[in-house]
Amino acid sequence: MVDFSKLVAHTQGQDGKEDLLIDHLQGVAVMARSFAEKFNCGPIAFWLGLLHDLGKINPLFQSYLKAMEEN
Repeated sequence: MVDFSKLVAHTQGQDGKEDLLIDHLQGVAVMARSFAEKFNCGPIAFWLGLLHDLGKINPLFQSYLKAMEEN
């Protein structure tokens, strides 16, 4: 079973903070909806924002990110 609360979106930034995948996906979804509401596509843009980086759930990608942090 995947523990979604520990998945990261990318390596740490200069500020040293982790960007959790769930927070990243939700943030992108909200932003995409706000942009797309101007042309009546807010709900679909929200869902696409949630799905845009879903492949980062892959354990191999998560291992890659962890290895990058250790270097």
